[in-house]
Amino acid sequence: MNIQNINRLNNEYRAYIYEAESHRITRAGVASREEGLSYQRAAQICGQLASMTTGSEAQYWVDNQSRCEAKMRQIWAELNPQGAGQGDARCQACRQARRQKDRRSPGDCRPLV
Repeated sequence: MNIQNINRLNNEYRAYIYEAESHRITRAGVASREEGLSYQRAAQICGQLASMTTGSEAQYWVDNQSRCEAKMRQIWAELNPQGAGQGDARCQACRQARRQKDRRSPGDCRPLV
């Protein structure tokens, strides 16, 4: 475990969260693509940090990743209200596939039949 790399990623995570919050404030509380992308990048970094750490620290990063992904989904739903239901169904299918330890590739997010 490289402490310097963890510290760098932690700083990047905080910067993306700050950037996302700044986008929301700048746009007077209205969601933006940039805000969603900032949360997406923050979630990716959380995943990296979770894989680099163990125990409660790893769980902390997994929880943060879940929060960032939830924020990102909320923003996409605000930006695209008609397509919001489809994204939720796809995410639900992915969660179900992970629970069943489905052997599909990570990018294959078809609903399970």
